[in-house]
Amino acid sequence: MFRRPDGLNVLAATPTLAQGMNLPADVVLIVGEERFDAEAGGTQPIEPHELLNAAGRAGRAGQVSQGIVLVIPNNLVTYNAEKQQIDPRWEEIRSRIFSRSDQCLTITDPLEAILDTIQQAGNADDPEVRYFLRRLPFDDQDNPGSTAAFLRNSLAAYHAKQHNLTEAFEDKIRIALAYRDREVVDISEPTWFDRVASKSGVPASFVEQLHQALLTVDASAIANTKEWLIWFFQWMDAEDDREQIIFGHRRSSLSSKGDPVEALAQPDMFGTDLLNATWAWMTAKPLNVLEPMLGGRVDRLGKCKHARKFVLQQIPDLAYAAGLLSQIFRQQIEQGDRGQMPLSLAVLSQCVREGHEHPEELAIRRFYDDRLLSRIEVRRIFNTQADRLRFGDPFGSFSDVRDHVSNVLSSS
Repeated sequence: MFRRPDGLNVLAATPTLAQGMNLPADVVLIVGEERFDAEAGGTQPIEPHELLNAAGRAGRAGQVSQGIVLVIPNNLVTYNAEKQQIDPRWEEIRSRIFSRSDQCLTITDPLEAILDTIQQAGNADDPEVRYFLRRLPFDDQDNPGSTAAFLRNSLAAYHAKQHNLTEAFEDKIRIALAYRDREVVDISEPTWFDRVASKSGVPASFVEQLHQALLTVDASAIANTKEWLIWFFQWMDAEDDREQIIFGHRRSSLSSKGDPVEALAQPDMFGTDLLNATWAWMTAKPLNVLEPMLGGRVDRLGKCKHARKFVLQQIPDLAYAAGLLSQIFRQQIEQGDRGQMPLSLAVLSQCVREGHEHPEELAIRRFYDDRLLSRIEVRRIFNTQADRLRFGDPFGSFSDVRDHVSNVLSSS
């Protein structure tokens, strides 16, 4: 109903429809937690399991990882800003519907564990600690104290305030920042290498190495995403520690021991096998084609578990790594070392993430955003009108590509 070209954008439904049909949605509005009951002669509370079942329509399995649920009570719940108090009626609704342990989870902030680790033992070799500290923003003249302010806006800070532990949390911030300055990052005079490192979580020395390597590249001679991908994989594969820098903090979650996909996450991370699998993903090959490339058996494809794990776990990491290229190239432009940004490099990270070879394919997906097209369907649309859809300027902007593709598809 939602995916057809002439499908629905909004659906108003009774609770009965919400209970019994598979109606995934991006946003669910539950208007009222009570309904009229003829036998009772008035309104009665809707059972918690019915409300939660209706709320479960939010989120489309296999398409998006989360949904939004807005509950609008029958009677207005007020908030007293002066006293910072919510109407007691909200507590009644919360305790009646959302109080059971199997219905709502207590959300914790991973920051709490990291700050505790730093405070208790330091442990400069812990990859998660080092990654976190490298990702912290830098203070500058315009925003003094911005790093501490960033940490004070965290869920961990909110929990500390709830439990009257704000002073202890401030101590943890002070210790963490001192530890970063002493053991992890030299911020006496931050350079653009340091700022890119802060955004990406890699060491500034790694950023500088990639910067120096990029300076040797004639960007006008690299014509497409495949050539950029090959260059980047070869550069990453040239030094053993580069893969560890990019993926060391994620290694434990890449795959389970003994999984054939694990082999691609080891020393030959950026070897030919991974390049071929990544390119197959970007050229719209289906999962049953990727599966044998990742160690699966041709005669036992099943649900293509290796290909699915590759797409869900490693493709986002590879897209993140490829994004460093465009970040550094932009800095080179700002420093006057480069001219224009190549279009194929500007979209490389997004092409890896979404599984497309051409920037025009990304634009096709944006044009049909409401249809949630698959990689294969986008590829089919591109191939049917490739001559008209191709954008001629290799240094143009992606917004220009979108305008061009939109004009072509609108006139088709």
